[in-house]
Amino acid sequence: MSELISWLLGSPALDASDPSVGVGFARPIEAWAWAVIAMIALGVSVWSYSRLVGSRPVRATLAGVRTLTIVWLVLLLAGPQLLQRQESVERDWVLALVDRSASLGIRDELAAGERVTRDRALRGALDEQAVALESIAADRELVWLGFDASAYPLESERGEATPELDAPEGRVTALGRALDGALSRAAARPLAGVVVFTDGRSVDEPTRAALRRLRDDRIPVYAVPLGGQARAVDLALGGADWPRASALGDVVPVRARVERRTAGDEPISARVRLVDVDTGEELESRAIDLAGDEVATEVTLAHQPADAGDRRWRVEVVSSGGPDLAPDNDQIDVAIRVVDEPIRVLYLDGYPRWEQRYLRNLLLREGTIVSSALMLAPEREFQQEGNIELSTLPVSPEEWAEFDVVVIGDMTPSVLGEQQIAALAEHVSTRGGGLLWIAGPRHTPARWDGTSLEPLLPVASGEPESWREAITLRPTPLAERAGVLRVADISAESAALAEGVAPGWPDELADPFVGWSRLRQAHRPALSHLKPAAEPLALATGVDSGETAPVILTMRYGAGRVTYVATDEIWRYRYGRGEIWYERFWLQLIRQLARPGLAAAGRPAVVEVSPARGVVGEPVRIELRVTDAALGEDQGAERLVRLRPVTEDGAGPSTEITLRAETEGAARFSAVWAGNRVGSYIVEAIDPDLIGLGVESSFQLTEPAGELARPEPDHALLESLVAQSVGGRVLGLDQLQELEHLPNRSRRLVDERVEPLWDTPLALLGVLVLLVVEWVGRRVIRLV
Repeated sequence: MSELISWLLGSPALDASDPSVGVGFARPIEAWAWAVIAMIALGVSVWSYSRLVGSRPVRATLAGVRTLTIVWLVLLLAGPQLLQRQESVERDWVLALVDRSASLGIRDELAAGERVTRDRALRGALDEQAVALESIAADRELVWLGFDASAYPLESERGEATPELDAPEGRVTALGRALDGALSRAAARPLAGVVVFTDGRSVDEPTRAALRRLRDDRIPVYAVPLGGQARAVDLALGGADWPRASALGDVVPVRARVERRTAGDEPISARVRLVDVDTGEELESRAIDLAGDEVATEVTLAHQPADAGDRRWRVEVVSSGGPDLAPDNDQIDVAIRVVDEPIRVLYLDGYPRWEQRYLRNLLLREGTIVSSALMLAPEREFQQEGNIELSTLPVSPEEWAEFDVVVIGDMTPSVLGEQQIAALAEHVSTRGGGLLWIAGPRHTPARWDGTSLEPLLPVASGEPESWREAITLRPTPLAERAGVLRVADISAESAALAEGVAPGWPDELADPFVGWSRLRQAHRPALSHLKPAAEPLALATGVDSGETAPVILTMRYGAGRVTYVATDEIWRYRYGRGEIWYERFWLQLIRQLARPGLAAAGRPAVVEVSPARGVVGEPVRIELRVTDAALGEDQGAERLVRLRPVTEDGAGPSTEITLRAETEGAARFSAVWAGNRVGSYIVEAIDPDLIGLGVESSFQLTEPAGELARPEPDHALLESLVAQSVGGRVLGLDQLQELEHLPNRSRRLVDERVEPLWDTPLALLGVLVLLVVEWVGRRVIRLV
């Protein structure tokens, strides 16, 4: 377009020479109306010049000019403009949502007769249907979104119609939230359909707003269910509990909870194994059976380590009914420290009796124990036996800390000073010492009322009620979980298990008709007299009445543990099998009480994390116990620990956590921490007086059970979603070519650009030229 024309048109943004640019009107006038306007303008012009004097040709010409002037003004009033009109097609969208949660790692798909994971089956189907997907992507916008807790875009190679899929690691699946996010992403877009690749297991359902939009916009949903082709069960280890340290020769109990996480009412058989991680050797195993209505059971595996040192074990559950749906939840690692040091025992009693004599001799001849046995009575010089010589009785907590377990028989507290009693209580609560009470007819527990050790009695002190008949003992399930009262040998234990008797407890000891296993004297604590934290390890049953009551009780007290035996006639068990059952009875109780203290054996301090196998997002408790009194002086009420994740290269971001003293002047410090990343962690003390001393502990954080709590697919949810859409279908992985029949929702778009001409120089110039021509003509014929 020349500069002159551009100036006349007001330098418009549109190029008048462009073939796509035309002329139009803001207020269009029909052709017949233009004819009428022209006739009226001509009539008015001819009439106005018909009566004037002058040359007829000139008057006719001037009438024509006036006609043009009127028509030009009407033309300007119609709003002349340059108009550019362009048309385009907006392609419709297809949203493809791909589940990327951890449940896609479950092996319940069949491919060529082989069980594969849901994720592998999905990847194989996308590869096989690549041609069909490319055909869809050629005509539509195929948008791939991954989802677990929410939806997010998936990348793809340039020119590829299928996305790049990372490993499915999402902790939770929220299909409803993901669908909301996908529809928001496609807001105001022509949507041809939504395709969902998932197993259907979700913590939420599609929202009403999402379903309303699917119905109102007639958007079909195509669901591609994953999983469920190969029927299988899922047994999982829901947790485990074990002592962090034990003495060499101790029977270490590892308690595991086995859960059924698939629906169904069929019975399930499995085997729970305890395996040495370093050697692969199976240490112990137990067969379990879950009835149709059972969803969980607890199993205790007990093993006696042959060597000392740090041991790494693994608990595994193996289903006998075939492959497990989610093998990742079938094992838990166990770390335990086996200490090859004698347990230090101080036995205090008030007078000679059968139980005192046999227990004293047992402590003297047992090679894994060093002991000192003292007879204490008012106004008498104490008598001492054992392989630990005491010049005086312990007075301070540090002196009591020389012993892992203190045994108190039937003695009066008056032989000890209140300072000694309070120091013993502090030793148990802060340093993890063990305290074993053996009741008697004179002083224990009646005389300990009002002392500092009264809170350490599992029963209320004062005059106890006694059994008026002979009794027999039978362990409770807690004894099995604690690894105590297992007096029978391995073969006898196996037979007992088959007969339904408590593991390790011979039937002769529970049979009232045997005779020699009857206990003639025992206290009978009422249930109302038990401390809230007390738990029964064994129950007594009256030979004549058949009534039952707790006879051996245990409870945690601070960092330590306390056990109360309400009878002093265990010596009668020597009649049945000699010393073996009697020895195992007492030694297992003593070793259990020594476990908390052994964790700190030879260490100035110990740090513990509970639980040792935590869950992401849930709090774990970090506790530091300073056992060396010299390190606890003048250090204030806080201690500092560093927490760092264990990575392949040994490095990782660390976090410093401040632990606060639980009570003023205490040697126990604790804090609560919640992690957000799965993995193994090490927590170590970094106070100036503790750094470099190896005061550290390890623990694990695992995924929440939410994603794999129900590993079987939920195809019913997908069918419901399809039914609530318009025209949706359920497709198999081999039917993705059916997506080519999605409705065509593409839109034709018109883009118009307008440039007005009524206010341009050309418009004004036209008016001026016509008016000037008419004025000059009138001057020529002398009409002006």
